[in-house]
Amino acid sequence: MKNNTVRVLRVALACVLMAALLATGALAASYPARVNANTKIYKAPQKSSASTKAPKDMKVTLTATSGGWGKISYKDKTAYIPIKYLTLTNPIKSYVAVKSTVYKKPGSDKLGTLNVGQVVYVIGVNGRYARLGNKSGAVLGYVKAANLSRNKSATTTSRSNSDTGSSLSPVTEQQPSATTNPSVS
Repeated sequence: MKNNTVRVLRVALACVLMAALLATGALAASYPARVNANTKIYKAPQKSSASTKAPKDMKVTLTATSGGWGKISYKDKTAYIPIKYLTLTNPIKSYVAVKSTVYKKPGSDKLGTLNVGQVVYVIGVNGRYARLGNKSGAVLGYVKAANLSRNKSATTTSRSNSDTGSSLSPVTEQQPSATTNPSVS
């Protein structure tokens, strides 16, 4: 009974935090980012809207996120791009709140595990997964975003691995770019 209550509370908290993040304008500040693959940017957050090509490594400013889309500014114009095609220029320091599996690609080949309290650097988001990287922005792996916290105190209570399916993107505020490789064991 106690485990079910804790799980329900975890899912509820993750859902509330995800909703707060994904609301339009949820970012408290703007973030320098770059496009990580040749793709398109759109006039509205839908692929049916007018679009133009966006080359890999194009520098943009991420100003908001909503439903898997990033609102960006580029040369004083506003556009939208699926957030999986953005990499933050300044990684966001986060903490592992739940012992977590690190994957080569979201949900695919397992690379290792991260222990509770470990520091990681989030460089982007791909669906329910946080993209972890190093100083140069190279992707080191993916971990369920719901298993990360921006607050170290959330990691003081050891918890078991969460496979609730809830997502929480830790991209909510600018952090200093103290970048080291997250250690994967």
